[in-house]
Amino acid sequence: MAQSLAKRPVLHLPLSRLEKIIEAAAGIGILVAIFILLFYRPILPDSVPSHFGAAGTPDAWGNKGLLSILIAIPAVLYLGMTLLSRFPQIYNYPFALTEENVESQYRCARMLMSALKAEITWFFVYLEWRVIQIAFGSGQGLGSNLKFILLVCFAVTLAVYFYCASRLR
Repeated sequence: MAQSLAKRPVLHLPLSRLEKIIEAAAGIGILVAIFILLFYRPILPDSVPSHFGAAGTPDAWGNKGLLSILIAIPAVLYLGMTLLSRFPQIYNYPFALTEENVESQYRCARMLMSALKAEITWFFVYLEWRVIQIAFGSGQGLGSNLKFILLVCFAVTLAVYFYCASRLR
C-alpha cells in the first residue's frame, strides 16, 4: 500500500561511499570557484562579460564585482540542496512508496540530488573560468556546445535516476 506524504517514515540514512564522493566533488567545486575569484580578481580588467547571447558570445559587459554572483548562486543552491537532501520524505516520487521500497527510493532520490548539486556547481566553475578568460581576451565565448553538453548531462542524470527508481519499486 502506498504511503501518503504525512505517513512517510523519517529515516536517517548514512551517506553511501559514492554519495560522499559526489558530495565532496560538489564542495570542492565551491572551493575552486572561490579560489579562482580570489586569485584573478585583483588582476582582472574592470569590465567582464555579464551576459551571453544564444550563440554563447558576450553581448553585455559589467563590473568585475559581478563575478561574485557566479559564486553566490551555486553556493546558495549547494546549501539549499544539501538541506533538502536531508528530508527525502518530502520529495515527490515517480513511483509509489511502500514499506518494502521506501529506504531504497529515498537513497536513489538523495543520490539524484547529490549528482545534480555537483553538476550545477561545476557548471558554474566552468562559467566563471570562461568569463575570466574572455575578460582577458583569451576566448570568444562560452562555446557553441555548452548548452547541448549541459542538457545531455542533466538528461543522463535524470534518466539514470528514473531507471534506478523504477528498478527499486
